[in-house]
Formats: sequence, structure tokens, C-alpha cells
Amino acid sequence: MAVIYIKIEQSSCVREPKLRIKEIASIYCQDPELAYQVGEIELYQFRKQENGREVFSILRVIELIKKQCPEVEVENMGENDFIVYYKPPKKEKKFILWSKIFLICLVSFFGAGFSIMTYNNDVNTEQVFGMLYRLVMGQEANGPSILSLTYSIGLLVGVIVFFNHAAQKRLTDDPTPFQVQMRLYERDVNDTFIKGAGRKEEEIDVGS
Repeated sequence: MAVIYIKIEQSSCVREPKLRIKEIASIYCQDPELAYQVGEIELYQFRKQENGREVFSILRVIELIKKQCPEVEVENMGENDFIVYYKPPKKEKKFILWSKIFLICLVSFFGAGFSIMTYNNDVNTEQVFGMLYRLVMGQEANGPSILSLTYSIGLLVGVIVFFNHAAQKRLTDDPTPFQVQMRLYERDVNDTFIKGAGRKEEEIDVGS
């Protein structure tokens, strides 16, 4: 008996309304022809012009495979429940795209700046620098001191290292904090959709 190994991630995004198994799953079989046949099996049909989202059970996938190829044995190596997003292909105007990017950059820049300023005010950084300058130099500072300058440079270096970006270049191959938080958020959203669909009995399962 031939064995089909199938692996599906928790969430996938497709552009074509006709959803086939190969578009969301990694498939392996010693018989390449059989693997191709399984990949071509239609799992679902989305509406062409509308964004869609459906939650599936792996049992539904196994059911369809066994109907098409009753002689095979299916081994699931991925998620038991997964979600598929459908987004019709459309071209977004470059002006709108760059406007969104510019807006996000502004929010991030001013948000980070506001956080730094409120932190400095809470700990009264200016007074601390003034006391240190007076203790070391024996006199009051006339204007910004060397401490303020090095502190500002340290903030700049710290922000670059923390966000792992300098202009368009990444310092390391590690994911940035933004990427980590977005992946955590995406996982939480997917878990919520999957559990909600299960409770409402909207999950596409065996016999659907």
C-alpha cells in the first residue's frame, strides 16, 4: 500500500478561487504520479470576487484523498485544524501603497520618540546629567553637556540594534521584534478563528 505524507501549516493564503490540496500542503510519496494526483484534488471553491476565509479539519482532506485514491494510506505531518484565506488578485495603486508605508513610518517614529521623551521625563534624565556634571567638573553645565550627546548617540545605536535595521539593511538574519510580534498576533488570530469555527460548527469537516 502506498503511503502519502501530507503537511499543512496552520494558515495559508491563496489567490485562486479553486482551492486544491497542492496549494496549501506539502505532499510526499514514493510514487510521483500519485503525489501529483493527490495535489490536484479540489478541496473547496471560494467566490471569485470576495475575500474569503474557511476553517478546515485534516479529516476532510483525508476523506477526499481516500475517495480519490482508496488504496493509499495518509500520514498527517502538520496541523489537525487549519485556516485558509482567499484574497482575489488585485493591483493596488503605488500612491496608496507608499502612502500607507509613509503613515506607518510616521506612527512608529513619533510613537517611539514620545515613549523615549516620557521615559526621560519620568526619571528626570536632565537633572541626573546635571548632577553628574557638577560632581565631576565642579561647576554647572552651560548648555548641553557631553553626557547628553553620548546619551543621544546611545539611543540611536540602541534603536538600530533593537529593530535590527539600518536604512534598508538588516544587521543580522534574526527576525525583528516587529516580525516576532506580528507572528504571535497572527497565531493568536488563527487560533481564535479555528476555535470559534469549531464551537459554531462552521468548520469544514468529514462529511461536509
